[in-house]
Amino acid sequence: MNVALPALQTSLNATIADVQWVVEARAAVDAPREKLAAIESSNPGIRAAVAEAFLAGYRVVQVTVVGLAVLGARTSALLIQNRDIKRA
Repeated sequence: MNVALPALQTSLNATIADVQWVVEARAAVDAPREKLAAIESSNPGIRAAVAEAFLAGYRVVQVTVVGLAVLGARTSALLIQNRDIKRA
């Protein structure tokens, strides 16, 4: 956030008040993280474990999405190739 806000301000010629929505949006996204994991704790170790679990789950989703995209592209390529063979 410390890097993004000045860059956003510069590129949009905005003031801090103009980009306050970015800070509020980030807070809204981060707030329910512990509740999603059904854990509310002030213990730094538990909070770190929840954050790591959240990231691990996010990574699994991203790898799955990439795999599906590659599979879709490969399937499309095979279908196009088969269509070209049938035309010849």
